[in-house]
Amino acid sequence: MTADSPVDIYIYADSTDLQDAILFASTWVGGQAFPEINIVIIGIPTDQLDWGKSTEAHELTHVLIGHLTFSCLGFIPTWLNEGLAMYGEGGVQAAEQAQFDQAKTVNQLPSLRSLTGEFSAEASRATLRIPRPTAWLIS
Repeated sequence: MTADSPVDIYIYADSTDLQDAILFASTWVGGQAFPEINIVIIGIPTDQLDWGKSTEAHELTHVLIGHLTFSCLGFIPTWLNEGLAMYGEGGVQAAEQAQFDQAKTVNQLPSLRSLTGEFSAEASRATLRIPRPTAWLIS
C-alpha cells in the first residue's frame, strides 16, 4: 500500500524532546501518527536507530490505516489499529510476547471490548496495549 499524498516525518533527538513538542503526551510515547494531516513524529536517540526504523514503520502504518479504512463508528478499534501497526513494524518482539504471556498466566489480560479505548498513561499498562479506561466503554 502507498499513501495517496506525501507524509511528513519529524524526528526528534529523543522521546523527551518529542514529548516536549506535543500536548498531553504520556511519558512512554516515542512516536505518534496524525493520519488526518499526514504527519508522523518520532523521538529517536542515535543509539537506538533500529528501534527508530521499526517505530517509523509502525507510525506510517497508522497513517495508511487512517487513509485506507472506513468504519461506520468513525474510528478503527484500537486493538485492530495497533495490531496492524505492529505487523507493519515487523511483528511482536520477544519481550512484548513475554509480557503478554505473563499477563495471560496471571489472568490479567483486558477484555477485547475494552481494547477499543485510548492507551493508558501508565507505561506498564500501555506496553501491554491495555487502554485507559473510559466511561463509555462497557467491560
